[in-house]
Amino acid sequence: MIYGNILNYMPKICNACSNRVFSHGYCKNHQYLRLDRNVIIITPQLINKISPKLRKRTTEYTKLRIPFIQNNPLCRANLINCTKITTDVHHMKGRGKYLLEVATWLPVCRNCHHRIELFPKEAKELNLSQSRL
Repeated sequence: MIYGNILNYMPKICNACSNRVFSHGYCKNHQYLRLDRNVIIITPQLINKISPKLRKRTTEYTKLRIPFIQNNPLCRANLINCTKITTDVHHMKGRGKYLLEVATWLPVCRNCHHRIELFPKEAKELNLSQSRL
């Protein structure tokens, strides 16, 4: 025969799924199913969800945000479907370098905040947002 045994040329398939074998009959995701004692466990390297610098800024923001909302209980946007009660802080110049600048904040309800984010041109015309440049 010219082709020989075709099984010698086929890639080995994991015993638990249809992925290619990594070691001892299982793919990387199913190494824990191995019955022998020398189990290869691949642990993913954990990445911080938030950097220490951003964590510090977020903590400062929260400390400023709560009294801001308490001192400004009414929504200042008054757009369609406004609930009139402040629940959010809209950052008129964006959150980047202006995250902690209270002068660029606008107390808004959830509905108005959603509309401001969905329609940025309309928000700029109504002076609810400012250029981020």
